Amino acid sequence: MSAGLVCRDLVKTYGRVTVVRGVGLTLAPGEIRAVIGENGAGKSTLMKMIAGIVPPSAGAITLNGAPLTMASPRDATDAGIAIVHQELQLVPALNLADNVMLVRPPGLTARRGSRAEYQFVQTLFDRVGLKRRPTDKAASLSAAEAQLLEVAKALALNAQFIIFDEPTSALPPAEVDRLLSLIEGLREDDIGILYISHHLTEIMRIADTITVLRDGREVGNLKKSETSLDEMIQRMVDRPVSLYASALKPHSDDVAIRVRDLATASVRDLSFDVHRGEIFGFAGLIGSGMHDAAMALVGAERAITGTVEIEGRTVRLSSPHEAARAGIVLVPEERKEQAIVPDLSVHQNLHVGRHDRFSRFGLVDLRALAAKTRSLIQEFNVRLASPHQAISTLSGGNQQKTIVSRCVQSDPKLLIVGEPTRGVDIGAKDEIHQRIIDLAAAGTTIIVVSSELDEVLALSHRVAVFSERRMVGVLDKAEATPTCVMELATPKSREEAVDVAA
Repeated sequence: MSAGLVCRDLVKTYGRVTVVRGVGLTLAPGEIRAVIGENGAGKSTLMKMIAGIVPPSAGAITLNGAPLTMASPRDATDAGIAIVHQELQLVPALNLADNVMLVRPPGLTARRGSRAEYQFVQTLFDRVGLKRRPTDKAASLSAAEAQLLEVAKALALNAQFIIFDEPTSALPPAEVDRLLSLIEGLREDDIGILYISHHLTEIMRIADTITVLRDGREVGNLKKSETSLDEMIQRMVDRPVSLYASALKPHSDDVAIRVRDLATASVRDLSFDVHRGEIFGFAGLIGSGMHDAAMALVGAERAITGTVEIEGRTVRLSSPHEAARAGIVLVPEERKEQAIVPDLSVHQNLHVGRHDRFSRFGLVDLRALAAKTRSLIQEFNVRLASPHQAISTLSGGNQQKTIVSRCVQSDPKLLIVGEPTRGVDIGAKDEIHQRIIDLAAAGTTIIVVSSELDEVLALSHRVAVFSERRMVGVLDKAEATPTCVMELATPKSREEAVDVAA
């Protein structure tokens, strides 16, 4: 039998619920196999079985023809299988060498804190391109550096097969490219890679083969060279997906929001008008100031200069609460940290801070509250078992739809949506995009802030480009090509453009 990792007819049940149904896949040394599917398709559970985190209810896993029985993650790592989790497994208080040593590299007998240990760790850092010292604290790492440390830990185990679970979800574009290049290098070292991602462009770049899951079942085993984005999407969701195909509706000529010379300590040169029913995009590189501009518009940072007018009336934005009262509502970019209360139910999260809308004489109308919950869940197609389940138990896409529906119910004059589809699957992404388009068509004025350039360009009537913490230009739909946006967003490109013009 040929060398490699083989899974046959894997099944996982929890009580009466089956989440993986007879899935099989193979992975050869030096192969990158992507595993794709909507949230809830069974990807994470499948990876956990292969990594020894949970035992299969049925089926078999073999390595180079020999059966594997894995009662723990250590059994998997001993067999040469490692996993790089989406949620990083670091101990911030320890230094980097100690974090690597926590995985107990096989055969390494060097004393803790010794020169030999540090040399071993430094060799790993050089291999993955982590420009840090073994004695640096893990707490000092950026998200991109922490991801590289996780890869170094996998290599410390002499892993021949590595599972990457959404490794780029928290990385800026430049670091995504760097990580993908590293993974391509691991393929050259004959390491087999299982790669999970919602970003299909990443998969089209690096994958050799693709396993598609839907509702816990394998519904496709594709060669990248013989498939397309459309085919992958169709197999994942089994329904037509627009992928930004819905045409934007014309917006009103009435100016809903007028911003003039607004500046805070974090961003400056904000001057623009947004019309009623218009979707106005904010684009730029990470750190460009586009997210700071969104926060400035909701009063999260004190304005140094400038004015904001809503429907011709100047408003003072001293806090997000005051902004909401004036009609400006923000869907935060960081869903888990800024937008949900994880331990509360979906019903409770829908109405956080909004009970006054259902109160009379100090009493809350519970029936009206429940009816509104049912209406929002239906309108935004939030998939759940019960409105009373904890919101943390929903998929990322359904959490995001819950947050958007909460913000929309106050009928905002300006809805600012930060990173609307970060960390959600393709099906939920399409639904959220369609809701944004529908809201604009119904007259809501919207600002979309996204680090995904194709998302901004597809959704926006016009695009404001940010660089070096200032707004450097506004492009109409026809002008807003990726090349034009990046020329404005990149400082060097702007300087060259000015030189050429001169």
